[in-house]
Amino acid sequence: MEALEQLAATGHASARVLRDAFAPPLAAVLLAATLVPAAAAWLLAGFAWPGLSPVLLPVVSRLGGEAALHYPGTLWALPPMLARLGAVTAWLLVPLATGWAATLAAYGRGGVDVVGALLATLQRLPRWLVAGAPLVIARDVVLGIQARALTAVAHRPAGAAAEVLLTFVADAAILALGAMLVPALVHRDTPLAALPGQARAAWSWGGAGHAAFGAGLAALGFAMRLAGDRVMGSVIGTHPDAAPVALAAVAAVAALGLVAFAGGSVVLAAALDDRWR
Repeated sequence: MEALEQLAATGHASARVLRDAFAPPLAAVLLAATLVPAAAAWLLAGFAWPGLSPVLLPVVSRLGGEAALHYPGTLWALPPMLARLGAVTAWLLVPLATGWAATLAAYGRGGVDVVGALLATLQRLPRWLVAGAPLVIARDVVLGIQARALTAVAHRPAGAAAEVLLTFVADAAILALGAMLVPALVHRDTPLAALPGQARAAWSWGGAGHAAFGAGLAALGFAMRLAGDRVMGSVIGTHPDAAPVALAAVAAVAALGLVAFAGGSVVLAAALDDRWR
């Protein structure tokens, strides 16, 4: 398939998955991936509720420090607390949600339901973690460097802008590699030892499409993070009580990106190579 055909297939696959993300069965993953961080935000914000404080108070103290134990410091500290919580759970939850969404995208039309796809993903979770956890950790490191570079643009524009560009390229490369691995992982009979060969084969017949897919997701994620940071800064500064609601909205956008990545990887593989199925 020529490069232009790959780009067209990539655009079609991305549009299809974004549409399907809001309908069953993928909507179940979108909802779950939104509710988990949203619930964490509400629990941290209400850590002083009777019955919960013995469990949540030490968690809030560890994540946010002494200032987070007093109103409105708790609300001001919600974004960094959730970021720290995500840093220690993403390696597990992101591959799990990705596998769940990818399984539904691959086999949902064949009769696999939401529960069946989740059980199948849990059964094969070790293989998703072996391949996915290193990519999740690497991407967290890249995005952390990118966030620090963005804050330094005003002080050293040239150097910080170069760092932002390099981290964007690295993010796109990680997403493209993940997109090549997901279709192989979702197949029940693909051994882990065959994954490098599967990735090389996917690049040989669909390199332009996967590169465009990774770059598109990286660009969308970059724009959404900038918008989310601006919204959260405004909410925290003017209406801190609305912080859990704003964080739930940010979580919904992040969940949509995850479902688009997982489902899009499967749909893209089918679009670029008829032999995939």
